[in-house]
Amino acid sequence: MGGDFVIPVKYCIAYEEQSMMDGAEVVVNKYTGFNFGQMHTHTFIEICCVTEGSGWHILNDSLHRCSPGDLFIIDASDAHVWIAEHDSPMTIYNLIIRPGFFDASLLGRSAFSDLAGSFLLRAFSRSEYYASMGVHFDINELPGVRGLYERMLDEYTRRAPGFLELIRSWAVELLVDIFRKHDSSSAQPQPGRRAAPSSLTPVFDYINLHFAEDISLRQLSALVFLSPSYFSRVFRLYTGQTVTDYIQRVRAYNARSQLLNTNLSVAAIAEANGYSDPKYFTRIFRRIFDISPSEYRAQMHKKRAQ
Repeated sequence: MGGDFVIPVKYCIAYEEQSMMDGAEVVVNKYTGFNFGQMHTHTFIEICCVTEGSGWHILNDSLHRCSPGDLFIIDASDAHVWIAEHDSPMTIYNLIIRPGFFDASLLGRSAFSDLAGSFLLRAFSRSEYYASMGVHFDINELPGVRGLYERMLDEYTRRAPGFLELIRSWAVELLVDIFRKHDSSSAQPQPGRRAAPSSLTPVFDYINLHFAEDISLRQLSALVFLSPSYFSRVFRLYTGQTVTDYIQRVRAYNARSQLLNTNLSVAAIAEANGYSDPKYFTRIFRRIFDISPSEYRAQMHKKRAQ
Protein backbone atom coordinates (compact mmCIF):
# COMPACT_ATOMS: atom_id res chain seq x y z
CA MET A 1 0.00 0.00 0.00
CA GLY A 2 0.99 3.61 -0.48
CA GLY A 3 0.84 4.36 3.25
CA ASP A 4 -2.10 4.64 5.58
CA PHE A 5 -3.87 7.95 5.99
CA VAL A 6 -4.41 7.70 9.76
CA ILE A 7 -6.26 10.16 12.00
CA PRO A 8 -5.91 9.93 15.80
CA VAL A 9 -9.52 10.24 16.93
CA LYS A 10 -8.50 11.54 20.34
CA TYR A 11 -8.33 14.90 18.57
CA CYS A 12 -11.49 16.67 17.42
CA ILE A 13 -12.42 14.49 14.47
CA ALA A 14 -15.47 16.59 13.68
CA TYR A 15 -13.35 19.54 12.63
CA GLU A 16 -10.65 17.44 10.97
CA GLU A 17 -13.12 15.59 8.78
CA GLN A 18 -15.07 18.73 7.94
CA SER A 19 -11.85 20.42 6.89
CA MET A 20 -10.90 17.45 4.69
CA MET A 21 -14.28 17.57 2.96
CA ASP A 22 -13.93 21.23 1.97
CA GLY A 23 -14.03 21.07 -1.82
CA ALA A 24 -13.57 17.27 -1.87
CA GLU A 25 -15.83 14.68 -3.46
CA VAL A 26 -14.73 11.85 -1.21
CA VAL A 27 -12.41 11.11 1.72
CA VAL A 28 -11.15 7.68 2.77
CA ASN A 29 -9.40 7.29 6.10
CA LYS A 30 -8.61 4.91 8.90
CA TYR A 31 -8.92 5.61 12.61
CA THR A 32 -6.63 3.67 14.88
CA GLY A 33 -5.10 3.83 18.32
CA PHE A 34 -7.80 5.84 20.06
CA ASN A 35 -9.92 5.57 23.17
CA PHE A 36 -12.39 8.44 22.84
CA GLY A 37 -13.93 10.61 20.22
CA GLN A 38 -16.24 13.56 20.64
CA MET A 39 -20.00 13.73 20.06
CA HIS A 40 -20.37 15.54 16.74
CA THR A 41 -22.35 15.93 13.53
CA HIS A 42 -21.36 16.36 9.88
CA THR A 43 -22.75 17.73 6.64
CA PHE A 44 -21.73 14.57 4.80
CA ILE A 45 -22.31 10.82 4.92
CA GLU A 46 -20.01 8.37 6.68
CA ILE A 47 -19.82 4.62 6.07
CA CYS A 48 -17.75 3.21 8.94
CA CYS A 49 -16.62 -0.37 9.53
CA VAL A 50 -15.05 -1.65 12.74
CA THR A 51 -12.28 -4.13 11.90
CA GLU A 52 -10.42 -4.52 15.21
CA GLY A 53 -11.26 -4.05 18.88
CA SER A 54 -14.63 -3.49 20.49
CA GLY A 55 -16.57 -0.74 22.21
CA TRP A 56 -19.65 1.40 21.82
CA HIS A 57 -21.10 3.70 19.21
CA ILE A 58 -23.55 6.39 20.30
CA LEU A 59 -25.71 7.30 17.28
CA ASN A 60 -28.25 10.03 18.02
CA ASP A 61 -30.14 8.67 21.05
CA SER A 62 -29.11 5.03 20.62
CA LEU A 63 -26.27 3.17 22.26
CA HIS A 64 -24.80 0.38 20.11
CA ARG A 65 -22.33 -2.33 21.11
CA CYS A 66 -19.80 -2.73 18.31
CA SER A 67 -17.13 -5.28 17.41
CA PRO A 68 -15.25 -6.37 14.25
CA GLY A 69 -17.61 -6.68 11.29
CA ASP A 70 -20.06 -4.02 12.46
CA LEU A 71 -20.69 -1.39 9.79
CA PHE A 72 -22.64 1.82 10.38
CA ILE A 73 -24.06 4.35 7.96
CA ILE A 74 -24.06 7.77 9.60
CA ASP A 75 -26.27 10.17 7.71
CA ALA A 76 -25.71 13.89 7.32
CA SER A 77 -26.82 15.64 10.54
CA ASP A 78 -26.66 12.44 12.64
CA ALA A 79 -24.85 12.94 15.95
CA HIS A 80 -22.41 10.20 16.94
CA VAL A 81 -19.29 9.24 18.83
CA TRP A 82 -17.11 6.13 19.20
CA ILE A 83 -15.91 4.82 22.59
CA ALA A 84 -13.36 2.02 22.81
CA GLU A 85 -13.82 -0.66 25.46
CA HIS A 86 -11.47 -0.92 28.46
CA ASP A 87 -9.27 1.82 26.95
CA SER A 88 -8.15 -0.60 24.22
CA PRO A 89 -8.05 0.94 20.75
CA MET A 90 -10.46 0.08 17.96
CA THR A 91 -9.63 0.25 14.26
CA ILE A 92 -12.30 1.82 12.06
CA TYR A 93 -12.21 2.32 8.29
CA ASN A 94 -14.27 5.25 7.07
CA LEU A 95 -15.63 6.26 3.67
CA ILE A 96 -16.83 9.87 3.68
CA ILE A 97 -18.99 10.90 0.74
CA ARG A 98 -21.69 13.17 -0.58
CA PRO A 99 -24.28 11.82 -3.07
CA GLY A 100 -22.82 13.93 -5.88
CA PHE A 101 -19.72 11.73 -5.83
CA PHE A 102 -21.74 8.92 -7.40
CA ASP A 103 -23.96 10.88 -9.74
CA ALA A 104 -23.63 14.47 -11.00
CA SER A 105 -27.41 14.84 -10.88
CA LEU A 106 -27.15 14.60 -7.09
CA LEU A 107 -24.69 17.48 -6.66
CA GLY A 108 -25.70 19.65 -3.74
CA ARG A 109 -27.53 16.82 -1.99
CA SER A 110 -26.30 15.76 1.45
CA ALA A 111 -28.45 12.86 2.71
CA PHE A 112 -27.93 9.15 2.29
CA SER A 113 -31.55 8.86 1.16
CA ASP A 114 -30.63 10.89 -1.92
CA LEU A 115 -28.60 7.94 -3.21
CA ALA A 116 -31.93 6.32 -4.12
CA GLY A 117 -31.91 8.66 -7.11
CA SER A 118 -28.60 7.39 -8.49
CA PHE A 119 -28.66 5.25 -11.62
CA LEU A 120 -25.75 3.27 -10.15
CA LEU A 121 -27.92 1.91 -7.33
CA ARG A 122 -31.35 1.64 -8.90
CA ALA A 123 -31.57 -2.07 -8.00
CA PHE A 124 -31.81 -0.93 -4.38
CA SER A 125 -34.12 2.05 -4.81
CA ARG A 126 -36.77 0.95 -2.32
CA SER A 127 -37.07 3.66 0.31
CA GLU A 128 -36.73 1.35 3.31
CA TYR A 129 -33.02 0.94 2.54
CA TYR A 130 -32.28 4.58 2.96
CA ALA A 131 -32.58 5.35 6.63
CA SER A 132 -29.51 5.47 8.86
CA MET A 133 -28.69 1.82 9.29
CA GLY A 134 -26.02 -0.74 9.95
CA VAL A 135 -25.18 -4.32 9.12
CA HIS A 136 -22.86 -6.97 10.50
CA PHE A 137 -20.37 -8.89 8.36
CA ASP A 138 -19.30 -12.19 9.87
CA ILE A 139 -15.73 -13.43 10.25
CA ASN A 140 -15.72 -14.93 6.75
CA GLU A 141 -17.14 -11.81 5.08
CA LEU A 142 -15.10 -9.17 6.90
CA PRO A 143 -11.81 -9.70 4.95
CA GLY A 144 -13.58 -8.88 1.68
CA VAL A 145 -15.12 -5.71 3.10
CA ARG A 146 -11.83 -4.66 4.68
CA GLY A 147 -10.12 -5.28 1.34
CA LEU A 148 -12.47 -2.82 -0.37
CA TYR A 149 -11.63 -0.16 2.22
CA GLU A 150 -7.91 -0.87 1.94
CA ARG A 151 -7.97 -0.52 -1.86
CA MET A 152 -9.90 2.74 -1.60
CA LEU A 153 -7.51 4.00 1.08
CA ASP A 154 -4.50 3.10 -1.02
CA GLU A 155 -5.85 4.93 -4.07
CA TYR A 156 -6.87 7.91 -1.98
CA THR A 157 -3.38 8.11 -0.47
CA ARG A 158 -1.46 7.72 -3.75
CA ARG A 159 -3.85 9.81 -5.91
CA ALA A 160 -2.66 8.36 -9.20
CA PRO A 161 -4.61 9.33 -12.36
CA GLY A 162 -8.05 7.72 -12.23
CA PHE A 163 -8.05 7.28 -8.43
CA LEU A 164 -11.51 8.82 -8.04
CA GLU A 165 -12.95 6.49 -10.65
CA LEU A 166 -11.53 3.44 -8.87
CA ILE A 167 -12.74 4.64 -5.48
CA ARG A 168 -16.20 5.25 -6.94
CA SER A 169 -16.38 1.73 -8.37
CA TRP A 170 -15.29 0.11 -5.09
CA ALA A 171 -17.64 2.37 -3.10
CA VAL A 172 -20.55 1.16 -5.25
CA GLU A 173 -19.41 -2.42 -4.66
CA LEU A 174 -19.36 -1.75 -0.91
CA LEU A 175 -22.88 -0.30 -1.02
CA VAL A 176 -24.16 -3.29 -2.99
CA ASP A 177 -22.64 -5.59 -0.33
CA ILE A 178 -24.34 -3.54 2.39
CA PHE A 179 -27.75 -3.57 0.71
CA ARG A 180 -27.55 -7.28 -0.05
CA LYS A 181 -26.59 -8.02 3.52
CA HIS A 182 -29.40 -5.83 4.79
CA ASP A 183 -31.88 -7.51 2.44
CA SER A 184 -30.77 -11.10 3.00
CA SER A 185 -32.42 -11.56 6.37
CA SER A 186 -34.18 -9.15 8.70
CA ALA A 187 -33.22 -11.51 11.54
CA GLN A 188 -29.48 -11.30 10.96
CA PRO A 189 -27.35 -9.70 13.70
CA GLN A 190 -27.22 -5.90 13.49
CA PRO A 191 -24.72 -3.60 15.19
CA GLY A 192 -25.89 -3.05 18.73
CA ARG A 193 -28.41 -5.91 18.68
CA ARG A 194 -26.46 -7.46 21.54
CA ALA A 195 -26.90 -4.37 23.72
CA ALA A 196 -30.41 -4.04 25.08
CA PRO A 197 -31.84 -1.61 25.83
CA SER A 198 -30.24 0.34 22.97
CA SER A 199 -30.69 3.86 24.28
CA LEU A 200 -30.12 5.94 27.39
CA THR A 201 -33.86 6.63 27.74
CA PRO A 202 -34.26 4.31 30.78
CA VAL A 203 -31.61 6.30 32.59
CA PHE A 204 -33.31 9.66 32.00
CA ASP A 205 -36.72 8.19 32.86
CA TYR A 206 -35.35 6.86 36.15
CA ILE A 207 -33.72 10.16 37.07
CA ASN A 208 -36.90 12.08 36.28
CA LEU A 209 -38.87 9.84 38.65
CA HIS A 210 -36.32 9.51 41.47
CA PHE A 211 -34.20 12.70 41.33
CA ALA A 212 -35.08 13.61 44.94
CA GLU A 213 -33.69 10.29 46.18
CA ASP A 214 -30.11 9.10 46.55
CA ILE A 215 -29.30 7.64 43.11
CA SER A 216 -26.14 5.59 42.77
CA LEU A 217 -24.02 5.27 39.66
CA ARG A 218 -24.41 1.50 39.96
CA GLN A 219 -28.22 1.78 39.80
CA LEU A 220 -28.11 3.85 36.62
CA SER A 221 -25.40 1.83 34.88
CA ALA A 222 -27.35 -1.38 35.49
CA LEU A 223 -30.23 0.04 33.46
CA VAL A 224 -28.08 -0.01 30.31
CA PHE A 225 -25.91 -3.01 31.20
CA LEU A 226 -22.63 -1.08 31.57
CA SER A 227 -20.05 -0.98 34.32
CA PRO A 228 -20.33 2.18 36.49
CA SER A 229 -17.02 3.63 35.25
CA TYR A 230 -17.83 2.94 31.61
CA PHE A 231 -21.35 4.31 32.01
CA SER A 232 -19.91 7.54 33.44
CA ARG A 233 -17.89 8.04 30.25
CA VAL A 234 -20.83 7.30 27.97
CA PHE A 235 -23.14 9.61 29.95
CA ARG A 236 -20.70 12.51 29.91
CA LEU A 237 -20.07 12.17 26.17
CA TYR A 238 -23.80 12.06 25.49
CA THR A 239 -24.91 14.91 27.77
CA GLY A 240 -21.75 16.98 28.25
CA GLN A 241 -22.27 16.67 32.02
CA THR A 242 -21.37 14.28 34.80
CA VAL A 243 -24.20 12.22 36.28
CA THR A 244 -24.05 14.26 39.49
CA ASP A 245 -24.24 17.57 37.62
CA TYR A 246 -27.16 16.34 35.54
CA ILE A 247 -29.15 15.22 38.62
CA GLN A 248 -28.45 18.52 40.36
CA ARG A 249 -29.78 20.42 37.35
CA VAL A 250 -32.96 18.33 37.32
CA ARG A 251 -33.43 19.05 41.01
CA ALA A 252 -32.74 22.75 40.56
CA TYR A 253 -35.23 23.17 37.72
CA ASN A 254 -37.91 21.38 39.72
CA ALA A 255 -37.14 23.56 42.73
CA ARG A 256 -37.36 26.69 40.62
CA SER A 257 -40.86 25.69 39.53
CA GLN A 258 -41.87 25.11 43.16
CA LEU A 259 -40.48 28.49 44.20
CA LEU A 260 -42.66 30.11 41.58
CA ASN A 261 -45.83 28.09 42.00
CA THR A 262 -46.04 27.15 45.71
CA ASN A 263 -45.79 28.85 49.09
CA LEU A 264 -43.40 26.23 50.49
CA SER A 265 -40.41 27.57 52.38
CA VAL A 266 -36.96 27.36 50.82
CA ALA A 267 -36.03 24.73 53.42
CA ALA A 268 -39.09 22.62 52.53
CA ILE A 269 -38.33 22.90 48.81
CA ALA A 270 -34.73 21.92 49.43
CA GLU A 271 -35.86 18.81 51.33
CA ALA A 272 -38.45 17.94 48.65
CA ASN A 273 -35.66 17.92 46.07
CA GLY A 274 -33.22 15.77 47.95
CA TYR A 275 -31.23 18.32 49.95
CA SER A 276 -31.22 17.98 53.75
CA ASP A 277 -29.07 21.12 54.08
CA PRO A 278 -30.80 24.32 52.80
CA LYS A 279 -27.47 26.14 52.63
CA TYR A 280 -26.02 23.52 50.29
CA PHE A 281 -29.20 23.68 48.20
CA THR A 282 -28.80 27.46 47.94
CA ARG A 283 -25.19 27.08 46.74
CA ILE A 284 -26.25 24.61 44.02
CA PHE A 285 -29.20 26.78 42.97
CA ARG A 286 -27.02 29.89 42.74
CA ARG A 287 -24.35 28.05 40.75
CA ILE A 288 -26.91 26.99 38.14
CA PHE A 289 -29.10 30.11 37.93
CA ASP A 290 -26.73 32.81 39.23
CA ILE A 291 -29.29 33.83 41.84
CA SER A 292 -30.33 32.50 45.26
CA PRO A 293 -33.71 30.72 45.72
CA SER A 294 -35.05 33.56 47.91
CA GLU A 295 -33.91 36.22 45.46
CA TYR A 296 -35.46 34.31 42.56
CA ARG A 297 -38.82 34.00 44.34
CA ALA A 298 -38.86 37.70 45.28
CA GLN A 299 -37.86 38.75 41.77
CA MET A 300 -40.57 36.65 40.11
CA HIS A 301 -43.30 37.79 42.58
CA LYS A 302 -42.34 41.40 41.85
CA LYS A 303 -42.67 40.81 38.09
CA ARG A 304 -46.06 39.21 38.54
CA ALA A 305 -47.27 42.14 40.60
CA GLN A 306 -46.36 44.71 37.95
